[in-house]
Amino acid sequence: MRITISLFILINSVIVYSQSDISTKYLFIRLWGSESVDTISKTILSNDNQDSIFFVSYKITWRNDTYIERFAFQQYDSMQIKVDSHWKVTEYIDKKSFNLFNRKYEIYKYLEDDPKGVDEEMLYFYSPQYGVLINRSLAWGNFDKLIDWGNEEDNLIISILCDMILGDTYFFHKLK
Repeated sequence: MRITISLFILINSVIVYSQSDISTKYLFIRLWGSESVDTISKTILSNDNQDSIFFVSYKITWRNDTYIERFAFQQYDSMQIKVDSHWKVTEYIDKKSFNLFNRKYEIYKYLEDDPKGVDEEMLYFYSPQYGVLINRSLAWGNFDKLIDWGNEEDNLIISILCDMILGDTYFFHKLK
């Protein structure tokens, strides 16, 4: 089956789904260079909540490359996550709630910062319902924005949530 969505857990009126093999599309927006907009295809391989940690993995296809990206997002500050090196571990920064169509959507903000890297710092805006909505390079300002979930109802919700995140200057730009 191409799309499998089943109810996973109900927390504070936020529904979290166990998702696999959902094909999505992201708009890659560059603030420099000649090719300012591109599309990236991502298939959600998993999006699960285990022991207050969101685990999400994607199969990403962009241009002629395909690769796997895995994230471990803690649900609150001061958690220590221990996972193998295949997972990107991020630092919890903030959380914001949005009410939309009589539903509450929690958006978590995370920082990825490899101490051995230069210019690699990324901010991730994660939704338990949809995975990573937006990721943004701190060094370059480029960002990816989820634009297609596969159906019009979810696409509308995602579009509004992304606009709310992008329109909130403090939440979108500030680290702490």
